[in-house]
Amino acid sequence: MNRRWLTLAGLVVTIVSLVLAFKGTDPHAIWATLSQTGIWWAFPVLGATMLSIWIRAWRWRLMLEPLGEVTTGETYRATMIGFMANNVLPMRLGELVRAYSIGREAGVSKSAAFATIVVERAFDLFAILLFLAFVLLRFSEHFPAWVSVAGYVAMAACLGLFVVMGLLRWKRDLTMRMFDRMIQWLPSRLRLRVFGLMHRFLDGLEVLSKAHRILYVTVLSIACWLAVALSFLFTAYAFDLPRPWEISLLLVVLTALAVMLPSGPGFVGTFEMGVRYGLTLVKVDESRALSVAIFYHAVQFIPITLIGFYHLWRQNFSLRRAVEEESRAVG
Repeated sequence: MNRRWLTLAGLVVTIVSLVLAFKGTDPHAIWATLSQTGIWWAFPVLGATMLSIWIRAWRWRLMLEPLGEVTTGETYRATMIGFMANNVLPMRLGELVRAYSIGREAGVSKSAAFATIVVERAFDLFAILLFLAFVLLRFSEHFPAWVSVAGYVAMAACLGLFVVMGLLRWKRDLTMRMFDRMIQWLPSRLRLRVFGLMHRFLDGLEVLSKAHRILYVTVLSIACWLAVALSFLFTAYAFDLPRPWEISLLLVVLTALAVMLPSGPGFVGTFEMGVRYGLTLVKVDESRALSVAIFYHAVQFIPITLIGFYHLWRQNFSLRRAVEEESRAVG
């Protein structure tokens, strides 16, 4: 399926999600709730969000260490550009832009940088699944049985992904020999290029070569998502929601799972649906739940997009060129 059809599928998911998110809500009640919420709560929410992004940039620097000397400032700028691109481009294309940005600024291989993003997503999933275990223990009576089953399947898939990536890195020579046999049918010039891209991709898996680095990345992954939970906690206080500490972890899990769905730019629709579903589980009114989603999403979307565009302007490259070049590199 090419990118055009994937984009179309994402837009369909966005529209359906928005319909489900707004179904049964009262626009007047939503506006009334938003107008009564203190705008100053946006600052601690945004502060916790920026903390999570900075921890993410710090973690990424550790993952990129085997590829070359990279600073946290460079990974922070690339991460902000990637988040901005996710807000304005569909289908998480910001991940390609992020790899392109760090490769361009820090001089590391873009293909290897993209491989570290793949590994990063595996660590993110692992942290989210830890939170999911807590959520299922605290809210098991609210979830249908298939949610627990899906959690176990996701945990098994996550562990399997780590095993596969570890084997690819551990048996690198064997991997490259097998891969070379798989691409023998390609023209010689293209085969050499693809072989080189695979070689650089495996470079990005070097983060899995040291036990202490795996430990650091795991701890930072949990810290990153705890900072996201903190931003939801401030939001819960802003709207005077019940059980704010538990709700914050619940929303971390459900929104993280919701935005994994293919969607249009900025995770519009899927994010709102995740927040609404999570809050209605704990008996929050539908209109109030959607007010929470709109507030939180706006606080995230506007500043991050503006900051990302600022760093994009400073680096002086176009999103279209970044997506096209990085798509060819990792496609």
